[in-house]
Parts: sequence; structure tokens; C-alpha cells
Amino acid sequence: MILAQTAYKASCSEPVLSSNAKILATIDFYYKQTGKPSESDLLILATASDLVTKLLE
Repeated sequence: MILAQTAYKASCSEPVLSSNAKILATIDFYYKQTGKPSESDLLILATASDLVTKLLE
């Protein structure tokens, strides 16, 4: 696993979906310590995913 070869201990990702639910990309956050993503991180991921979907379609 690539993440194990870095200083990062955790990651969180959000798929970028097309209007017909096809995965177009993913947006990822990487953390240097273990734990759950914050509510603000989850909101940023969801907002970014929606924006990228609109830009790609």
C-alpha cells in the first residue's frame, strides 16, 4: 500500500460521480495521525465533489 510508505497514517476520500452514478474521479484527504475526519473536512469533500461533477459534465 502506497500510504504505508509515507508519513501519513490515515486518509478519507469522496467519489466524484456523474449524473448516471459513474465514478469520474475521487477527492482525497491524507492525515499524519489516525482518527476520523472532522465534520468540516467531510463538508469540504462533499462540496468539492459536487463542484467537480458540475465542471466535468
